[in-house]
Amino acid sequence: MKMEMLPEYTESILSSLMAKDKKKEAVLRKYYMEMRDAMREMYRVLIPGHYAILVVGTSIMRGVDVKTPQCLGDIARTLGFQLETIQSRELDRDRRMMPFGNGNTHIEQRMVTEEVIILKKP
Repeated sequence: MKMEMLPEYTESILSSLMAKDKKKEAVLRKYYMEMRDAMREMYRVLIPGHYAILVVGTSIMRGVDVKTPQCLGDIARTLGFQLETIQSRELDRDRRMMPFGNGNTHIEQRMVTEEVIILKKP
C-alpha cells in the first residue's frame, strides 16, 4: 500500500505517534486519508461561498494528543477550503447518544467535548 503524505502539521502528529506505536499510527493515518477523500468530495459538490461543518471528537493515542480537529482543518486547507473556525462544545452527559451507561466507563469519562470544524468553499 502506497503511503501518501499529508500536510506537514498532520505528518508531525503522525510521527509523534509512530515513535510510540506503529500500528496506531497506521490506523490514524488511514482515518486522515479517508477523511481527506471525504472532504475532497465535499469540496467538489459544495457551492462556492457555502459551508461544510464537521463534528469530531478529540483523541489521545498512547499518550499523544492527535489533534484531530487541527489536523482535519490542516488537510481541508490543502483541498482549497478556508478554515473559518474550530469551536469546542461541551457534551451534556445526560443527552448524548453514545456511549450509554452509568458514567463510570473509561470512554464516558473522556467524552466531555466535541469539536465543530467550520469550512468554507471560497
